[in-house]
Amino acid sequence: MPKESLLAACVVAAICTGPASLAWGKDMAPDPEKHSSAAIQVSINGSDDIRYAAAWTVTAESGEQEQFETSGEAPAVHMYRGVAISGTVTVLSPTGRLEVEILKNGNRSRSSTQGGGSVVRMTVR
Repeated sequence: MPKESLLAACVVAAICTGPASLAWGKDMAPDPEKHSSAAIQVSINGSDDIRYAAAWTVTAESGEQEQFETSGEAPAVHMYRGVAISGTVTVLSPTGRLEVEILKNGNRSRSSTQGGGSVVRMTVR
């Protein structure tokens, strides 16, 4: 996907679902020819005003791993470039439900949790 198309998709996602962040690491920089199937989208949804903290490890095609930390309120969409992602999302609010969805290469992985301090752990390759 061309960088401009991905950016346009992120803008639409941000308008429709809330804040978005883009993470492009050294070798994970967008290169349409090299990384056409390497886009990873992480969507975080849940109860109204639920707060979260997330820590991700993204693996590039070269095998290099890069760490990312994000926090905020749901809904949120985060975009990464790589061939795999692994991490945790922790509920910071005292109550509420949190849902995490990862989209990669047309495949969707979902997990959810409920209650303050609860954690979702996910790995997608």
